[in-house]
Amino acid sequence: MRRIGEEERRMLNVWHPNVLEESLQRLKDDYSQARKSGLFEGLEPTISPRLELFSHADLARELGMKEGSVKLAVHRFRQRHRECLFSALRDTLGEDQEPEEELRYLPSLLIWIA
Repeated sequence: MRRIGEEERRMLNVWHPNVLEESLQRLKDDYSQARKSGLFEGLEPTISPRLELFSHADLARELGMKEGSVKLAVHRFRQRHRECLFSALRDTLGEDQEPEEELRYLPSLLIWIA
C-alpha cells in the first residue's frame, strides 16, 4: 500500500467525505424523485462502511416487503450508489484521471481518515 504524506492526508480528509456525501445525496435525490424516500431510508444502512450484518428477512419486515424483493432492492440500491459514486468522482477528477482507479484507492483512505 502506498504511504501518503501529511499534506495529502489533510486534503483527503476533505475530499473523501465530500465525494461520499455527494454520491449519497445523488442517490437520495434519485429515490426522492421516484417517490421512494421511505425505501431510501430503509436501504441506506446497507451501504454503510461500518455495516453491521443485517438480515434481509428483518429488513423485509421493516419495509413491508417480501424477502426476495428486498434482496433485489438492496442489489439495485448498491448498484445505483456505485454509479452515483463514479459520477461524483468524475466531477472531481482531471481529464487524465480514471474514476475506477480512484475508487480502488478509497478503501485504503478509510484506514487513514477514520
